[in-house]
Order: sequence, then C-alpha cells, then structure tokens
Amino acid sequence: MALKLELNVQSNWSLIYDETRQAQLLTPTGGYIPIAAFEVPFLFDKPVLACRIINISAKSTWKFGGYLSQRFQIGSGGGVSALPEVDATSLRLRLNRSKLLIFPQYIDTYSLTYEPPTWFKDVRFSLWEYRGTVTDSIEELVKQVSSVDLPRIEQKIDDISTYGGN
Repeated sequence: MALKLELNVQSNWSLIYDETRQAQLLTPTGGYIPIAAFEVPFLFDKPVLACRIINISAKSTWKFGGYLSQRFQIGSGGGVSALPEVDATSLRLRLNRSKLLIFPQYIDTYSLTYEPPTWFKDVRFSLWEYRGTVTDSIEELVKQVSSVDLPRIEQKIDDISTYGGN
C-alpha cells in the first residue's frame, strides 16, 4: 500500500491539540512529580497526523521526547467487554522535532496517548491532523482495471466467441 498525499499544502493541515504542562515541585531540594501522560480527549478517524514535542528546559544532550501510542478497545468495548484497550502502535519521538505519523487503520477510530519522559520539567505537545485527500495506489489500480482493462478484456472475449461467423 502506497499512500498519495499532498503533505506540502498548508491548508491540508489543522492544529487539533496543543497543550503545555509543567512538572510539580515535590520537595524543597528540587524533586519533581513526573508529568502525567497526555490522553488526547477525542477519537481520531484519519491515519495521517503530525506531532511536535518541545521542552524549553532540556539539556542540549537530550534527544528522547517520549512515546506516542495509538490505542483502541478490542471487543465490544465499554463496561460489558472483558477485553482490554490495547496499544496498537507505539512510536518513539525525538525531542524538539516534528514527526509525520501514518497509523495503520486497524479500526474506524482510535485514541492517542503521549507519555513524556519522567525527567522532563516542562513539555509542549502539539498535534496536527492531515485533512487533505488520501489515495491509495492499490485502490487506483483496481479502479483502472475495472474501468479500463476489464471492458477491453470482455470485448476480446466477445470477439473470440464470435470469431468464425457464428
């Protein structure tokens, strides 16, 4: 499967989530309560997103920005399901960088959870959703075969069956 996207068209992108958090000071000597995971409060139905992790107090040697997980409920969901919510895809993020995300479409909707490293004292988590056209080259080939090649093949079969003057 090869997706065709117009990633360089700015109007195809929409900022849908942007939150900054600070670690809470725990002790006078500088101990902190780690920043809790960001559970984005809505479901996604599109596979293409972009995210950015910013930490203004990061040391120059820090590269790791945390994990982003695509999650969904297996089974019927809710309180009636004995089956758990699962992490379908988990991605390692770079600090102070943007990342293009293309999630597999296992299910119609999914949620996202971002887990910052425990040593972060601040973090800004931003998400953009791609709202442009998403086409799959396999789907295009199937359409081409059914609209162009199939009628041509049928015509050849008809020509063969009528060959000889019958």
